Amino acid sequence: MRAIVLGALALAVTITTLWVGRRFSDDVELARARAAQGSVMAQTRCGAIEYQEAGSGTPLLMIHGSGGGHDQGMAWARPLVTPIASST
Repeated sequence: MRAIVLGALALAVTITTLWVGRRFSDDVELARARAAQGSVMAQTRCGAIEYQEAGSGTPLLMIHGSGGGHDQGMAWARPLVTPIASST
């Protein structure tokens, strides 16, 4: 009886772990896709840099902290951006 209960518990833990792992992978994929929106890569003599352009008017260079990307810089700069008028 004890072996059956332990086996059922082990199966439940395994299924839950697989389910959570799959959900996590899906969430990471969506986050990567969101973060890549608007991304432009430029090759410089010091290596590749990733940037994003938005708005109009006086240029603003926003530099984010370590561990972030162009999306983090845009999160800080977005309140300062004047949207580009659409042509439609």
